[in-house]
Amino acid sequence: MITVLMTSPTFEGEITFIYNEKNCLSSLLISEPLKDNQYEFLKANLPWHKDQLPALASLTLHATFIHKKLEVTFDMFWNRYNDKDRSSKKKTLAMWEKMSQAEQIKAYLYIPVYNRHRGNAEKKYATTYLAAELWNN
Repeated sequence: MITVLMTSPTFEGEITFIYNEKNCLSSLLISEPLKDNQYEFLKANLPWHKDQLPALASLTLHATFIHKKLEVTFDMFWNRYNDKDRSSKKKTLAMWEKMSQAEQIKAYLYIPVYNRHRGNAEKKYATTYLAAELWNN
């Protein structure tokens, strides 16, 4: 899995492109809402293959692209999800270990989006969060 983070002073947050072992886009995460014209730009120039990233970079003068091989551990997930008082670490770890690496990365990266969208609703237990696969909706 190759992960490319895109940041820019023209929008808040980051856009995360996750590419599989064939360098094809397998996931796209946008951490903060974009303006309508930014969504349209991204839709028109979405780099479906990792080799298309330089073309996107040439169109976005102020953007920064950070390429990295992302590996997410259970402890990283557990700390970021931060529901230690209510959730069972043992049950959550058992679910985590059954997930593919790609799903683990998506689950981890989606946590800030989930927290922002849940509003005043009570946070799901960590096991419920993993079982619901909210990052795929």
